[in-house]
Amino acid sequence: MSSKKEYLKKAGKGTRSVHSGTSPSENSLNTPVYQSSTFFLDDESYEMWRKGLPRAPVYSRYNNPSTRAVEKKIAQLEEAEDALVFSTGMAAICTTLLTFLSQGDRIVTTRNLYGGTVLALDQDFVRFGIDVTYVNVKDLAAVEEALKEKETRVLYCETLTNPLLEVSDLPSLARLAKKYGAISIVDSTFATPMSCQPLNLGFEAVIHSVTKLLNGHSDILGGTVAGSKEIIDQIWYKSRNFGGSMDPHQASLLERGMKTLHVRYEKSTETAGKLVTWL
Repeated sequence: MSSKKEYLKKAGKGTRSVHSGTSPSENSLNTPVYQSSTFFLDDESYEMWRKGLPRAPVYSRYNNPSTRAVEKKIAQLEEAEDALVFSTGMAAICTTLLTFLSQGDRIVTTRNLYGGTVLALDQDFVRFGIDVTYVNVKDLAAVEEALKEKETRVLYCETLTNPLLEVSDLPSLARLAKKYGAISIVDSTFATPMSCQPLNLGFEAVIHSVTKLLNGHSDILGGTVAGSKEIIDQIWYKSRNFGGSMDPHQASLLERGMKTLHVRYEKSTETAGKLVTWL
């Protein structure tokens, strides 16, 4: 197993999207669908559950082999220590943000985000007593001024904004977040790990709506977050409490979809270039 992990570290993104994460049974090439709500409680599982450790393999909201397979695949693609999957992209966004934001905390972000995220921030996060401050994240001086003005818990943005496709300067934003002690979180749905790996640019957590490009077949909803084991473990505890976990059947469709991510992304990029020239 360790040799496979070492091989995948050196492999290209296309190879990783096909071979990473897969948890075979009886020499199958694909991970089986572990359609089970509960699992046999052996001594090791019981000890993990008793100690409150993340991913105790006793209940599918805590851990499931089908979802774990795609989490490992996503972690490989993002070059992250770990990842976590959710039933929807909004479940991933809200669970991640509420892991680090409490009443009285502040988030600095931009209104140029996915509309569902802005709705949640405006309608729910403020209701929870969270200070939501909007700035133009393309204006780095304005971002620094906002971070300097008041203690900030989270800096949040999108790699390519949805739907306006503005590009964020991730290395500069990550440096500013670190300078002022904020946790840097980015939604990289439109970029995918094929074109950008935000963790390598200094961000602490990267979110995707897998509904879109990562799955690619318009047949499931889903979300994910990747980052260090420490970050993901913290988010796992909130995921356990809030629900929003991915169903094993969703996970199997996502694993299948991600195997073609590399070729789909290359072809869609090529087609987009031709359309730009034509227009």
